[in-house]
Amino acid sequence: MEETPEIEKLSKKEIDDLLSQFAEKEKETEADADQVEADLYYFNPLTQDQVDTLHSIHQHVARLFSGSLLSFLRCESHVDLVSTDQITYEEFYRSLPNPTFIVLLTVEPIGEKMVVEFSPTVSFPVIDRLAGGYGNVFLRNRESTELEEILLEKVVYRLLDCLQEAWAPFFRLTFHVEEEMQNPAHLLGLYPNGGNFVLDTLEVRIREISGTVSIGYPFPVLSPIRTSFSQWCRNLYSEMAYRSLSSRLRNGTTPVFTAMETCERVLFNDIRWFAVGSHDIQPFTVGKVPIVRIGEECKI
Repeated sequence: MEETPEIEKLSKKEIDDLLSQFAEKEKETEADADQVEADLYYFNPLTQDQVDTLHSIHQHVARLFSGSLLSFLRCESHVDLVSTDQITYEEFYRSLPNPTFIVLLTVEPIGEKMVVEFSPTVSFPVIDRLAGGYGNVFLRNRESTELEEILLEKVVYRLLDCLQEAWAPFFRLTFHVEEEMQNPAHLLGLYPNGGNFVLDTLEVRIREISGTVSIGYPFPVLSPIRTSFSQWCRNLYSEMAYRSLSSRLRNGTTPVFTAMETCERVLFNDIRWFAVGSHDIQPFTVGKVPIVRIGEECKI
C-alpha cells in the first residue's frame, strides 16, 4: 500500500507571522489607494489676468503681422488671433502635423526657448506667392526644400519684428532664430511633457486658403515676467477708463446759452436776419447777474 504523505503542521508562531505579513500588505494597498497623483498640468498655471494680458499682446501681434504680410505678399491676406490657451507641452507637440515648419526661438534676456509653427496650409501658399504664383496652392503636405525654407525665413523674421514691437510696451524682449525643423519629434525632451504651456493661435487667410501660425510659450519663458502681468492689467484698465472718459468729454456736445439781460420789447427788424454767430447789443442793468443755461439747467 502507498504511504500517506505526512502533512506539515505550522506552529502557532509561524501562523502569527503569516497573518501579520498579510495585514501589512493590506495596509500598504490602502495607503496606495489614498495617494493622489500629482498632475504637472496644474503646477504654477497663469492667472486669468495674466492670460488676458497675453491675449491683448497677441491681438496686437495679429494686427501688425496682418499689415506686414499684406505689404510683403502683395495679395489679399488677413491675420486674426483665434485663441490663447493653457495646455501641456505634450499636448502641443502631439497636435502638430508631420511634416510642418517649426522654428525654435531664443528669448533674450530670459535665455529660454519658445516655439513658432507654420501650418502647411500657410507655408506652402506663402512659398507659392513668393515664387511668383497666385498664392492659393496647397496640393499635399510634404517636407519643404532648402530654397523654400529660405523663402519662409523672410516671413519668420517679419513675425519676429511684430512680436518684438507688441512686447515692447511691457518688456524689452528680443527673439532670435535658434533652429528650424520639420519633424515635431525633435521637440521631445526640450521641456517636461506635463509642463505648463501657453499657446497663441493665429489664423492666417491668404486669398481662399486659411491656416494657422502657433506661437507657444513654455512656462520657463513666462515665469520671470508673469508677476508684472496683473499689475499691467490694472494699469491698462485704469488707463482705458481714463481715455474713454477723456474721449467722451472731448467729443461730446452740450448746448450752452448765456443771457446777460432779458428784453421785454424787441423789434422784428432787429432779429429777422439773425443767423448762427449773430448778436444784438441791448441796454442792460449794471450789476445784474447773468444766467448761463447748460443743457436744461440754469447755472450762475
